[in-house]
Amino acid sequence: HLLAIGLDALGMTNFASKVASSEKAHKTPLLLFMGRIVKQKGMQFLVGLEGGKNILERLILEARADGKDIKFVFIGEPGDSVGEEVYRSLLKLQADYPANIFVRGKIKGGTQEWSMLLKGADLEIMPSIAEPRGMANLEAIAGGTPVVGPDLEGLRTGIIDFDKDPEHGNGFKWDPKFTAD
Repeated sequence: HLLAIGLDALGMTNFASKVASSEKAHKTPLLLFMGRIVKQKGMQFLVGLEGGKNILERLILEARADGKDIKFVFIGEPGDSVGEEVYRSLLKLQADYPANIFVRGKIKGGTQEWSMLLKGADLEIMPSIAEPRGMANLEAIAGGTPVVGPDLEGLRTGIIDFDKDPEHGNGFKWDPKFTAD
């Protein structure tokens, strides 16, 4: 059950079965990003860098306007200059929206905290602009968390789009040329 890429799917499944079944019973959607915070991961587009709109803030405000709520958890550390800017932006958003944005440094894979986050999340977000393998999305899928990300080579084989295959789907893919307005 150890996949060629080094993912212990059976171990995750066994541990996940020990996590309380009410993990996803919360009423507020929880979106998770887990990985290196670098330019390649595309997080700069979510926080309004590089000329874009701050999508995270927009989603929070739209949810509030509809009388709802949304939470984002970001796990990882910056790994390049863009990642440093993104991380600073995430910390500012956390200060502005402490009930909605949670920023945490790196968490060691395979730990109880790591597994609980994967099982407790409603969706893992992968806004990558390039993805050679897509380890984080495979970990999320193995933990039972759907993934949303672009239709890129490293994510293509792991994400089965619910829209195209509702019975076997495990996430959603978008055209990587898409830009949010």
